[in-house]
Amino acid sequence: LPFESWHSPEGRKIKDSVLGINDGLVTVVSFIGGLTGSALPMHMIFFSGVMSNIAGAISMFLGGYMAARSQRDFYLKESKREWDEIRDTPEAERKEVIDILLQMQFSQEEAKIFVQRITKDPKLWHSFMMKEELGLSDIEKIHPLKDGLWLGLSFLIGGIPPLLPYTLVHSLSTAFDLHSFSP
Repeated sequence: LPFESWHSPEGRKIKDSVLGINDGLVTVVSFIGGLTGSALPMHMIFFSGVMSNIAGAISMFLGGYMAARSQRDFYLKESKREWDEIRDTPEAERKEVIDILLQMQFSQEEAKIFVQRITKDPKLWHSFMMKEELGLSDIEKIHPLKDGLWLGLSFLIGGIPPLLPYTLVHSLSTAFDLHSFSP
């Protein structure tokens, strides 16, 4: 299909961005808020907040990476299983395609025509089964390193606003008051 410029393939990153930024804000605000009540000097609170932000970003990166990698590994396992089923039990797989199409409100006759056409191309048949039977998207959309970096960077960005008051003012109470408004 031709690419439609108004559809962004990166649109799914919105969820990860919101999650990362929100976690960064809440984590750093909470951490700094707790330290502000201690007897630590303002610069120590600031550097502790920076370290908390960095640690959280690393954690989000690793979590995003491992989640995407697990998703990719699961996809590959299911893909192999689907190829095996197409090879070993093609008639049962054809019946599954018909059942899926009937659930989509195709007539029996339309479903049979569709099955005849789709099963002539094993890659198309496999792709149909992965998407329609198993609900799994293409593996090309899964990028563990990129997904992890996106989450980690989002967390890091979200953790910056609560730190800013500690760099802009000299009074601990003023910094705390300003940091409380950052979320």
